[in-house]
Amino acid sequence: MSKAAPLGPVPFGPVSYDATGALCLSSTPLAPLAAQFGSPLYVYSGAHISAQIERLQSAFAALNPLICYAVKANMNTHVIRHVASHGVGADVVSVGELRRALAAGVSPEKIVFAGVAKQPAELEAGLETGILQFNVESWSELEALNAAAARMGTIAPVALRVNPDVDAQTLAKITTGSRGNKFGLPFDDIPSLVQQMQTLPHVRLEALAMHIGSQLFKMQPFSDAYKRLADLTRHLSSVGTTLQRLDIGGGLGIPYAPEDGDGPDPVDLAAAATEHLAPLGLPTIVEPGRFIVGNAGVMIADVVYTKESYDHHFLLLNAGMNDLMRPALYEAYHHILPLQHSSAAPIPQELAGPICESTDVFAKQRPLPPLEEGAQVAFLTAGAYCAVLANHYNGRALPAEVLLSATGEAKLIRPAVSDADMIALEQAQA
Repeated sequence: MSKAAPLGPVPFGPVSYDATGALCLSSTPLAPLAAQFGSPLYVYSGAHISAQIERLQSAFAALNPLICYAVKANMNTHVIRHVASHGVGADVVSVGELRRALAAGVSPEKIVFAGVAKQPAELEAGLETGILQFNVESWSELEALNAAAARMGTIAPVALRVNPDVDAQTLAKITTGSRGNKFGLPFDDIPSLVQQMQTLPHVRLEALAMHIGSQLFKMQPFSDAYKRLADLTRHLSSVGTTLQRLDIGGGLGIPYAPEDGDGPDPVDLAAAATEHLAPLGLPTIVEPGRFIVGNAGVMIADVVYTKESYDHHFLLLNAGMNDLMRPALYEAYHHILPLQHSSAAPIPQELAGPICESTDVFAKQRPLPPLEEGAQVAFLTAGAYCAVLANHYNGRALPAEVLLSATGEAKLIRPAVSDADMIALEQAQA
């Protein structure tokens, strides 16, 4: 039987309907995966992850950067291992993420340890491992790192994280480089801090670091921040401080909604970085955050019940805010599509979960074709900051995760973690 043209354009590269109307991730139908592994279910496309890394490597080729994957975006060790297979390093913010990066095969000399409240045991773990650098965010942290390195008889490699006080023009809750944020050191304080570091014999300044926020679509904030970083680097050089590299952060946005189109192009971000930083001749570190994995993932959920309440039509799902927290946490948008294409006219619907919280609502008045009980939907752009935020609230299981190979082979990379598993863990401590 001849195949018809694919149905219904969708706004995100790896997701499409095939000729039979089945929703696919990188050409792999999703419904059979839900039947095999259960639902709710996270599915990730290894092919899309690889393609995103290649886009970054190509865009930044002139700067020959070390790309460091943000482990906090998706910390499954199988995902990290797939990323690392492309020569990518890791950006970690805890000793737990450090262990995961190492377990997935990331070389210590490609690991950057960020975060504002690293505890002494975490500092010691990074020193023992021999990571590339600690991105330091306060004088107190410098003192703690110096003390830890002294105890271990070594010298800690330091990057001072600069807060450039630049408006990132993104959501307030994911802005990190403006006045009043907890992240980074005030721009004007850096020269004096560099001098003060001379009193700490077990730390060595090797770099400056900067990260102004997440999910940025406009290039001007990047350009402004990189210019400030270049000016500061030149000033330090003029007074005798030579740096070995610059950590230029990232935060490039990805599409969540249809109107986002394809999102910003990493070529434009690389151009802004190259304009201001290439003349310095220093190696660079790029931390692209969700860009690598965000659009590579979907979460599948079942419609358990439909419900009419006053003038609202509800789709009540088997997935809740414990499975995908972003909408409840900061009203984040996820595009939602049925796993089977429908030509029926869409109607406004409320998609909500089973959690006993009024905030357990994924979408309000979302236009979708009428769906029956037993239908399935996919939440798009669920590869980053989704499964990592899942929890056991209301005694619910953690959803399973599956990784698709380049050939579409499905591998279970984390089984669902049930309440029985948690009870057994608690009873083992009795």
